[in-house]
Amino acid sequence: RLEGSMMMRMGQMEQRLGDMLVSALTNSVNKKIEQVVTQEMKKTLPGFVNKSFEGVEKEMMTKMGGLENRLAKELATSQSREAIGRAVAGGVTEMVENSYRQAFTQQAAGFERALGSMLRQMS
Repeated sequence: RLEGSMMMRMGQMEQRLGDMLVSALTNSVNKKIEQVVTQEMKKTLPGFVNKSFEGVEKEMMTKMGGLENRLAKELATSQSREAIGRAVAGGVTEMVENSYRQAFTQQAAGFERALGSMLRQMS
């Protein structure tokens, strides 16, 4: 009976040791795999990204060049120049009118004060 109990206890200890060994090996292997994968990604990923962006960059440059040419042609037409001139004139007209209105309001207030002062002096 003591021997059976000892054997059972030894079996349990072996099981725990085995579990601990498996857990330790699993953790060690996982860490090593993670390190290797991280290193490989650091080596290869920048190259893949650069290669994939080369095509995108060329395509964007082509599209931008085409857009630039179309924009230059559009701005060369008299209709575009007239439309831009009208837009600028509209903005400037409003700004000038507001400036004159503000200046006239200030001058009118000063004129009223001067006229009031003159009337007080006359009476």
